[in-house]
Amino acid sequence: MGESLIICDNVGKKFCRDLRKSLWYGLVDSLNELRRRDVNEPDELRPGEFWSNKGISLEVRRGECLGLVGRNGAGKTTLLKMITGLIKPDQGRIRITGMVGAMIALGAGFNPVLTGRENIYVNASILGLSTRQIEDRIDEIVEFGELSDAIDAPVRTYSSGMNVRLGFAVAAVMVKPDVLILDEVLAVGDLAFRNKCLTRMAEIMKTSAVIFVSHTSPIVNRYSSRVAWLDGGKLVKVGQPSHVIEEYSASFDQQAGETTSQPGWTLESLQLNGQCPNHESTVGWNEPLSIAASIRLPEKKHRVRVKFQFSDSEQRPIATAFSETMETGNSGNAQFEMKLDQSLLAPGKWFLSMAVFPEDLLSYHILANAGWTFQVSSGRQDFGADRIHFQAQWKHQ
Repeated sequence: MGESLIICDNVGKKFCRDLRKSLWYGLVDSLNELRRRDVNEPDELRPGEFWSNKGISLEVRRGECLGLVGRNGAGKTTLLKMITGLIKPDQGRIRITGMVGAMIALGAGFNPVLTGRENIYVNASILGLSTRQIEDRIDEIVEFGELSDAIDAPVRTYSSGMNVRLGFAVAAVMVKPDVLILDEVLAVGDLAFRNKCLTRMAEIMKTSAVIFVSHTSPIVNRYSSRVAWLDGGKLVKVGQPSHVIEEYSASFDQQAGETTSQPGWTLESLQLNGQCPNHESTVGWNEPLSIAASIRLPEKKHRVRVKFQFSDSEQRPIATAFSETMETGNSGNAQFEMKLDQSLLAPGKWFLSMAVFPEDLLSYHILANAGWTFQVSSGRQDFGADRIHFQAQWKHQ
């Protein structure tokens, strides 16, 4: 592993929610800094102040990518601003070695009146490149951003995706940093371009110390060497990506999903392997799984289809089991059961949803959305970030 390029030692930053007090505190702190005085103890908060970051200690080496995860308001952006030098820490110290490049809010600084080509020259000049250097690389920027047809049109005519493509192209081609900060830079853009950006980022990561912030856990898991979890401005854990992301996902408060139904239709019970699913329910990977539902319905025969859906820890639908049309009795009660000989869901936390539809699927009778959770476990350690793992038969010759 290369030398340490980012070192954060017990870093903290405090802000004030009251604008008047904030301006006054800023003036006082500036005067004290000029006088080389510090009238406050490091941990002291003045009226109206709060810690946005506190006690953050991190180290990132060349060739290493640190993924940064946490809920909105956890202090991720504040930490990035301190590392890039936009704001100063109130506590601790930050040491950065080498040139810093940041890909944050791509395209936000473009002049809408200027053309894409003119904006390239302006932005590259701000990055410190000479006109000759820009001319040598401008064709590569235009090609990377896939903007040859629009490069001489005013940026105000660009879509949001085109803005991001131009911004990323300028940053990715022009910047060759020792330290690279990436903050949700791929939130906009089509799939093909995002894949191209991820490939370029992977190339840059080989020779830089990278901090990568994203709410897309699979991408963080794939590209990060380690992951740091921030919560309430404090560092909760740093470690192997899959382990930290799993704990972070499990930290969200368990909220029962909403169940809606048409008059006369009621979901009375649902069982997974004979028990009501909850956060303590466990199913083994590659082991049998059954789901049974009992419902109350109007007393006549109905032709229905039933769906069970599995969503991952971020409540993204991953797998669905949809029945063929089934006819209920006319007793006012019905039971449905789904069986799997093997559960191929990857180890981790899962959400279960259920729906009962009429035969034409144009509406629903019962819709229970992510109301139950369970864990899939396995003694194996070779599972990747993918959420479905097949148990295949292998041959070798």
